[in-house]
Parts: sequence; C-alpha cells; structure tokens
Amino acid sequence: MVEKSEKRAIEKKVKGIGFVDATLAMPLKQINDAGFKSTQSHSGLKKDHHEHPQYPTSGYVGGRDTGYITFLRSNLTPEKEEKIVKAAKLANLSVEYDDIFFFPAITVRTNRMKSGKSSSNVLRQASVEAGLKVSSPDFMEKLEIRNKIYEQRFKENDGYLLDTDEKAQNAFNTFSRALVKPKSTTIRREPSIRSKMVRITPKTPRLSR
Repeated sequence: MVEKSEKRAIEKKVKGIGFVDATLAMPLKQINDAGFKSTQSHSGLKKDHHEHPQYPTSGYVGGRDTGYITFLRSNLTPEKEEKIVKAAKLANLSVEYDDIFFFPAITVRTNRMKSGKSSSNVLRQASVEAGLKVSSPDFMEKLEIRNKIYEQRFKENDGYLLDTDEKAQNAFNTFSRALVKPKSTTIRREPSIRSKMVRITPKTPRLSR
C-alpha cells in the first residue's frame, strides 16, 4: 500500500519495518529479511518526495539531499559489516561511520561524487575553511560563506555520480542484491553413463604367411 504522509512523501508500509520511502520498500525488505537490520533510511529521490519542489526534476540527488540506509553496529557482526562495505562499493555508495542517537552506526549513502569523494566530507571541509561553529555569534554569516565554498567544491568534483533518480534507485537495488546473494556453491557433475562406457574393439588375429 502506497500512501502520502502529511509532508506529501510517498511511502509504503513494510512488515516488520514500518513506513519507508516507496522506492526503498523492496530493497529494505530484502536486506532485513537477510538479517541486516536497518535503523533509518531515506531514498533521496524526487519521485518519493514532492515536499521540496525547489529540487530539480532529475531527482533529489540533483540537489543537496542524498539517500541513505543506516545500520546500528550493535546489530551487526564483523562479517556483516564487511559485507555491507563490499556491497556499497559495488553499488557506488559511500560508507560513513557515525553515531545515531549516541549509538555507533554505519551508513551507506548515494552522495559519492564523480571525483570519488563523498559530499559529506566535502561539506565538512568547507565548514572548516569557513570557520563555521555552532556556538559562534556570526554563525549565519559563516554558514553563508560555507555554502558558497561548498558549491564551488561541488562543481570542482563534477557533481554526484548518481545524479538521477534512476541511477540512485539502481544503486540501492544493486546494494540489496549484493547483501542477499547466496554463497556460491560448486556443483559437482557426476560422469554420465555414456562417459563411463568403454568401447572394446576385438582384435583380429593376423595370419602368418
């Protein structure tokens, strides 16, 4: 069932998870069913979010917002964390280690730029360059400076790699498939009856002259 919330986001209810952005419904179901319990998510796609009409029609990812899926590390084994990192790399998603409500988490995002950097790192660097601090009395002024620096760095890094709804959606699908992919098994073929049969040609005795 697809519904629109008060914010006009298009969501779908997934059993065991709740309401999520419609585009992420299937990938999240597959990921969670495979034992990778997600905590937060956001598609970052224009077709799921109509509440921000200022973003370009190519998708949310064309603006500053990007999609993500977050996992609490307490719910993951080292092996599962390794699989998440490998799957993210395969899908061209960036991997970030942070805290969610003071709990260590790992987040995969659609914010990788064409240069290979993540926009989160570029934004943090821009904040440092601008001298932006929350407690600063000139916070708003510094924020404006930071944003200008970021826009310049954004252009220098050639923008987002996943710069359309379709590319971002495919990335999430690739990520989920990589996580739920069963271990490869080698099937041993038994020799066929035909290969077991040995043709015996009787020898014709030579007659001596």
